[in-house]
Amino acid sequence: MNSEIENIVGQVIVVYPSKSAEYESIFRDGMEVYYSDTYYQRIQHLGFLADRLGLHPSMAAAKTKVANLVISITAKRDDQQQKAKALKLASKALELCRINMADMMYANVGLLMDKYCKTREVISSFFNLDLLYGRSLKAVLEKKYSLNIPVTESSKQLY
Repeated sequence: MNSEIENIVGQVIVVYPSKSAEYESIFRDGMEVYYSDTYYQRIQHLGFLADRLGLHPSMAAAKTKVANLVISITAKRDDQQQKAKALKLASKALELCRINMADMMYANVGLLMDKYCKTREVISSFFNLDLLYGRSLKAVLEKKYSLNIPVTESSKQLY
């Protein structure tokens, strides 16, 4: 877009010198509005520029060029926004699929753990248990667990 604006400015300068009243009336907002405002505002300023160029018969070609540029940029912007909306919808759908898949995998782990709770080695055919346990399966299987409950006065009364 910047090169098109510079081309239009060049066309105006050929007819109206840069410090002339006509040049100032065409570019009354200055040049920075075409480079620094938001994208929507820049398109809007280009539309205003086309209107101001239409007031000068010698600038008819430049007016047509700016008007076509506005139409082209607006169409590209609309297409970009539609693609962004479609991407957002697709992302939401993908997130739902990811959640459903995670739920199914969690259910499968539960079923397999229930079925093979006595033989943990068999579960490793289905899942990497190192990831589930956070350490190697061999270390988990070799470790002996015991429950030590200290005897207190109140627990002696139960016997």
